[in-house]
Amino acid sequence: RTVLEALQEAVDLLRGGIGRLHLDRRTEGFPPQRATLARGLLVALNFNLDCSLERAQVVARALRSAHVRTLAFVAGDRVQVSMNLIDPLKVTPLMVVQRVLAIEMIRSIELVGLLPEVVVIGHEAEYEALGVNSEATIEGRLRRQIAHS
Repeated sequence: RTVLEALQEAVDLLRGGIGRLHLDRRTEGFPPQRATLARGLLVALNFNLDCSLERAQVVARALRSAHVRTLAFVAGDRVQVSMNLIDPLKVTPLMVVQRVLAIEMIRSIELVGLLPEVVVIGHEAEYEALGVNSEATIEGRLRRQIAHS
């Protein structure tokens, strides 16, 4: 096994088998000058809750799965459950919001980054109610950039 193969195996393990490491081979020798990890869609959300840290940990455990990674912690004067939706086409942000609301009251939700438009299509009204519009999608942002360039 080569060093590159061992590195790829380590990356695969860390990413749960998702993604491939792409090395810039334009330069001679090892290590390469650049490495990029390619992966599928990911959505990051932060839920600020009106509850204790212990209760937020219950929420985090209830949501955790192969498609959802969660963490509960105190962030300043609030309690937060932070999560990554590893496959937002299987477990959508709306599904997660409904699951959280079934357990605990939500003070606010923060979308970290942009949503893939495919997640929003057909559910525009629900996302609008959460303060997410077409500008919060990857494709919407690209369309706006192209229109203004």
